[in-house]
Amino acid sequence: MPVSRFGPGELREWALRLWRPGPVVAGSREEREAVDAVAGLVEDVLGVRPRRIPVPLTTWRLRGGGVEPRPAWLRVQPYSLDADVEGAAEWVPGDPSEPGSWASYRGSPIAVAGEPGNPDEAKAAALLAWEHGARALVLACRRPRTIVSTGVWGYPYWAGAPPPVPVVCVDEESASRIAGEGRARVWVEAGAVESQGVTLEADLGGSGPLVIVGAHHDKWEGGFLDNTLGVAQAVAAAGILAGRGVRVRLASFTAEEAGAPGFAGWYWSWGSRLYFRELARAGLSGEVAAYINFDLAAGGLVLSGAPQLLASLEGLGGFRVRCCECPECDSFQAAAWAGIPTVSIHSLWSEGVREVYHTPDDEPGRVDWGSAWRAVELAVKAAESAASPRWGALARLYTGILGSGPLRARRILYLIEATAARAGWDRVYRALAPRFLRAVNWGSYRYSTGDLEAVWFPEAECARRILRGEEYDEVIVAGEERLVCAGGRRGALLQLNWALALLEEGVEEALRGLLA
Repeated sequence: MPVSRFGPGELREWALRLWRPGPVVAGSREEREAVDAVAGLVEDVLGVRPRRIPVPLTTWRLRGGGVEPRPAWLRVQPYSLDADVEGAAEWVPGDPSEPGSWASYRGSPIAVAGEPGNPDEAKAAALLAWEHGARALVLACRRPRTIVSTGVWGYPYWAGAPPPVPVVCVDEESASRIAGEGRARVWVEAGAVESQGVTLEADLGGSGPLVIVGAHHDKWEGGFLDNTLGVAQAVAAAGILAGRGVRVRLASFTAEEAGAPGFAGWYWSWGSRLYFRELARAGLSGEVAAYINFDLAAGGLVLSGAPQLLASLEGLGGFRVRCCECPECDSFQAAAWAGIPTVSIHSLWSEGVREVYHTPDDEPGRVDWGSAWRAVELAVKAAESAASPRWGALARLYTGILGSGPLRARRILYLIEATAARAGWDRVYRALAPRFLRAVNWGSYRYSTGDLEAVWFPEAECARRILRGEEYDEVIVAGEERLVCAGGRRGALLQLNWALALLEEGVEEALRGLLA
């Protein structure tokens, strides 16, 4: 099929061809079937046979589970392991991810609670349940949903633990009945095995700097928006770029939803992390001009990524920007940390998305096909802009963070600008991104849970926000689990003087080689 004919109709046809209801867990038989389907589509549409790259990972496998009295439906949440708990059941009022909701809990073996306002905080609910004496957690959910839980506060990259209590999701009516009867049994048969996922890559030719376009193919529940559609969008964007002579590579990643070895707290984006890590180790990251990522890009489009690429899309409309990266997406900890500029096109957390996120309702009928195709057009534009980035946008971002901070922060800005004037902004970006672009939790994991935010120079950004009147009990660099500051405004500023000194040393070290 000539690439000039790619359009919304083809995108819909390809996405429906790839989609099968139900989960596709990394390392499973279903993933092997999904990979075969993607490879077949790439061969038929683009005329290229993709390479298959094995990826070592940990696969959670559910053998069985149940709740008595029996609910209308049940979902056992990863990474719950073997357990059999029977005894008193007690209702937890309020949001179970908030510590205050547990104030009156009497320590019954089985806790029954509503679904957290942020579904991803099921982990916090499980940890709080354990801390207050429960040995199993039953969540009353409006619809079946699958959410990974681990057994550690935060998101460490290193080995973590499974949740300390089994977590199950049941319908609201059944949960009310269980709590009303005051007694229940929760049992789970599940384990984890060392296994192997598959990432696909296909080089489509072209000339000039390499652009990689990708998406993840593993999914939970229905998974059409998240992320069967994303794979089809990546195929379309890569095909259009190849037809325009751009040197492009298509990638379909395993283990975005789960699979990092050892129950790591940062359990997602494992397949892409390993892929870009190996590129960096082989010294090939410098050849990649950009990575363009699709993830749940189906309506209410949001673009995250490198300012110098996002600036090229200004004035086009049809999206909003979430600066600077999307910590929940493959682009952030994988490509950006390898020094590769990225753009991730997604819909997190746009209106209507959270209600279907990781549920069987994530089906083709939920797609705004106009927005889905718009995402492809934006991806093509972003990829083409990689040849001429708008470095002024990056310079303005750095000035906003460092130029309005303490004196030491302004000294760091001067050092960066002086180096860029001599060595070029591209080399400065690639030197700084792997070390100073981080995900930050503005508050403690334990007492003030919230969404992660990707920021440049966390110490300087924290100082800037505190100087303008904001206060935080803690600021944590997620993944590294590094405390930037704590103890209110005065205590935080005292700590940040020291932190900024270390930041200045780090920036000097990162840039030193560029001036040799």
